[in-house]
Amino acid sequence: MPERADATTVRLWNRDDDAETSRLSELLTHYHRATESEKAQWAATEPCEKTGVHRHYVDATPESHTVRNQVRAARLPEAYRAEIDDPHRAFRTAAVLLAHAPDTVVGCAVLADAGDGHRSEPPQLELKRLWVEPAARGHGAAAGLVRAAIESAEHAEAVLRLSVWSWRDGAIRLYERLGFVVVASWDARPDLVCLERSPS
Repeated sequence: MPERADATTVRLWNRDDDAETSRLSELLTHYHRATESEKAQWAATEPCEKTGVHRHYVDATPESHTVRNQVRAARLPEAYRAEIDDPHRAFRTAAVLLAHAPDTVVGCAVLADAGDGHRSEPPQLELKRLWVEPAARGHGAAAGLVRAAIESAEHAEAVLRLSVWSWRDGAIRLYERLGFVVVASWDARPDLVCLERSPS
């Protein structure tokens, strides 16, 4: 690290930089609101290629989608609000990666210990909160963030794992391209796809 992706540089969050911290809170807000909006649109009724779980749009009316999504996004769960309001506390033991474009920070990812407090062999790290602003997509920022996480996991000789909603096909393809494989789910939520990448 730093990892370069086109004109994007990935490096660790500077916890002493107030502007960078404020921007991280904005990115986390966008991530969680987008996720809650997507969850409001999908339900389990048509089979997902990766999980076999069924999914479809709950309502085909764009107007009802918009209203429902705005309401849901405005009521983020308290755990998500805590991340946004105080990332220092929420991620005090995690590594937070930021994707820097020439003028602003355009993306983030969190790399955390995936264990339950006990040592595991090999160690396990979890990649979460991967987000790139829509206007900045298509320039390698997401791949740069994932590669930086892979590099950290390789250095620690750790398994890198993650979960992703089954409808995020582009993200799943990116992970598989970078060496992740789908594994049995460790999460009870039916529309989550779990993937792992073992150290080489």
